[in-house]
Amino acid sequence: MVRGCHWLRNYLIVNPQALAKLATCQTPDLTQASAPYLVEYSEALAREGKINEAIEGFKIAQKWNPSLRFDPVARANQLANDAKTDIPPMIESTQ
Repeated sequence: MVRGCHWLRNYLIVNPQALAKLATCQTPDLTQASAPYLVEYSEALAREGKINEAIEGFKIAQKWNPSLRFDPVARANQLANDAKTDIPPMIESTQ
């Protein structure tokens, strides 16, 4: 299994949701390298309104890289709120 993790290294780094499912592959070097991608993925989830999933992703990213210092709940909520206010107004028809 470890050999398979090595073969999938680059894939697992940029696909943290796959790495999160493979405990055997969660070596310090892989998790450290994948943490920024997990943060990015979690940010996208928050913007889609998937707050709980985003919070969980942020917490895992912080576990994988302890130097990530932010409040997962606050960050997810802020991104979700920002996404709501970034919706452009509807353009009225002039016909």
